[in-house]
Amino acid sequence: MATPATSVSTALPSPISSAVSRGSNTAPTPSGQTPSSPRVLDANQVGKFYVTMICWRLLNTMVMLGLGIFKAVVTYRGQPTAPKTLDWVTGVVWALISYWMALFEADSTQGLAAGYYNLHVRITPCRCVNTVVVLSLGVYKAVTTYLGQTSTSTILDWVVGVGWVLISYWTDILEADNPSLAIPDFGPWFFSCDFGGRKRVHFNRPLLWYKPHVDITPWRSLNTIVVLGLGTCKISAAFRGQTTVPTTLEWITGVVWLLIAYWLGFSEKGDPSWFLSRDISGALSFAMLAILGVVGVLYVLFVMYLVLSSIPMMWQEYSLCLSSPKVLCIRRSSICDIIAARRGLWDTFSLYFVFQ
Repeated sequence: MATPATSVSTALPSPISSAVSRGSNTAPTPSGQTPSSPRVLDANQVGKFYVTMICWRLLNTMVMLGLGIFKAVVTYRGQPTAPKTLDWVTGVVWALISYWMALFEADSTQGLAAGYYNLHVRITPCRCVNTVVVLSLGVYKAVTTYLGQTSTSTILDWVVGVGWVLISYWTDILEADNPSLAIPDFGPWFFSCDFGGRKRVHFNRPLLWYKPHVDITPWRSLNTIVVLGLGTCKISAAFRGQTTVPTTLEWITGVVWLLIAYWLGFSEKGDPSWFLSRDISGALSFAMLAILGVVGVLYVLFVMYLVLSSIPMMWQEYSLCLSSPKVLCIRRSSICDIIAARRGLWDTFSLYFVFQ
């Protein structure tokens, strides 16, 4: 789900935000319009940061919480049809409505930062692909669920609810952290093309020559780990035939944690706290390399242990082969080949050895 940028000046690169605050010719202004006044939405200058509780956000929270509780109740009561219908309504229909409303908030807020109203949502290929994938997989999951195919439904539940949700989550973060991706003829076509037919904001190109980067904050890392962990635990419990544990984990992930992530998403760009704003990508890269290095060393040591521990047994088998020339050595043929080659026994045929 896209995260609207509450503080837009922090969402834009520093050269662009400074241009916006000066109101110069390089400020983002659509064709035929001029900013009414330079507006700077900076939480540090305005005062203490807070999240705006607009009607849509409260409505979204109430709907998700209500449908989630209702689905959990009917599932615990053993009703077969109602949970499937609510799963499709909440996980597909309302999720797509909330997704596009969040994009509408984010795209409109970028226009307000420059002093004009831009009540338009960009219909990009990336967003269309996300919508089509969620809709098609959701419909397919609903059909397989009604037909009683539990294994296919469980796998699709993990693919949509964990795999694709995390892909969409980090794609939206990439768009939010790099506004230049949305500029026509500058950003990639997958992010910049607008099928809605509206011309987007034009920036001065020399200000935008920087490499796109995604801030890997502690909150984003924690969100990814929690969703991946709870989703994996849920699918494992479902394949084991448990009914209560998957329902509980689904409610925790799809309602409680989803609402926590939904409201914390509005605070990312304006809250200067370490948990929401600090980029720990360097530390994570070092930690991943260290973990891979330790795993690699342990793997090499384990292989060496297996080889060294099997040498005495292989030598005994080879001695048995030498004492009985008519014996056909089948097991460990490759190692027998190496030892036999050293002793001048070159009468090897394929994988079998016949010692005469």
